[in-house]
Amino acid sequence: MGAFKVKPIQLLCPLCQKPDANWDTHDRFECSVCGTFELSHKLQVKKLDGARHRGDLALFTALSAATKQENLFRGKDLNLTLENYASHADAHRWTTVSQKLRNALEVAHKRSKHFGAIFELNGLVDYPLFDATSPAEGMALVLQICKNGLINSRSTQNHISYDISDKGWEIIEPVHAGGMPGRCFVAMAFDPELGNAYYDGIKPRCD
Repeated sequence: MGAFKVKPIQLLCPLCQKPDANWDTHDRFECSVCGTFELSHKLQVKKLDGARHRGDLALFTALSAATKQENLFRGKDLNLTLENYASHADAHRWTTVSQKLRNALEVAHKRSKHFGAIFELNGLVDYPLFDATSPAEGMALVLQICKNGLINSRSTQNHISYDISDKGWEIIEPVHAGGMPGRCFVAMAFDPELGNAYYDGIKPRCD
């Protein structure tokens, strides 16, 4: 007999409240907005339920940004716990508008395989990737980098896709005088206690 598989249950996403999220018995969620992630029951009960009741929406949008960016940029599912949720949220809470625009361009770059490649960019569901606070801000950021000439839009029968312009490529892949683009040198002690500081603080900003 084959292994018994539990069919995921459809419910509201615990972060963005989108009504088509899937959940399984291992506290793993899958959401079109927040991506796939794990969320401990202890965190849900002790912190997130209260935060939702208080209307702390900024916490949830920041956590959505953390989970979805972990999927896209590191190819992993983020495991949110009572011990680490605050640090993950703080990394996305106070992003400046200029950095959000840069984030949107970096997402375009991640999805563009080469010069002239066509990709999808939908601020309504991609907004956590930009550290945007809402779908409306996500759409505004996409429109702005398009208006700035960093990406080109292509419309066909109510469908919009994009490609990065030459101006956008110059910004996202600048010509450096020495060094190697995409490489970063970090000087720190080889101490296991500094692991969280590197993987949760330094490395995400270098990726």
